Amino acid sequence: MATERQRQKAERSANIQRQMLKDELRQMQENIQQLERKQQQELRNVMKRRDTLLEDRLKEQERLLREGFSAEAAKLENEIERLRQENERIREQSRREEGGRGRKNNCSLM
Repeated sequence: MATERQRQKAERSANIQRQMLKDELRQMQENIQQLERKQQQELRNVMKRRDTLLEDRLKEQERLLREGFSAEAAKLENEIERLRQENERIREQSRREEGGRGRKNNCSLM
């Protein structure tokens, strides 16, 4: 009888621990998702600023060409191309990371 009570007590204790672990895991997963959403929003903000910068450089280049400053416009073309390549690299990296994220965080809740 005493051993049965001890067994039940141990079982209750194990169940409580299991539930605590499930709760902790669920909270961690929610935190990860929240951080990922924040990171995605920050990336969108950065890309918006970079796109605005690129548009500004293109307008500046157009103005230089209209005003006959072709040498300056040619120099600006190098910066414009560099910005385009960097933007595309960042977007491609973001797509790869986003694809990997979907597979990475599929933890079971026991």
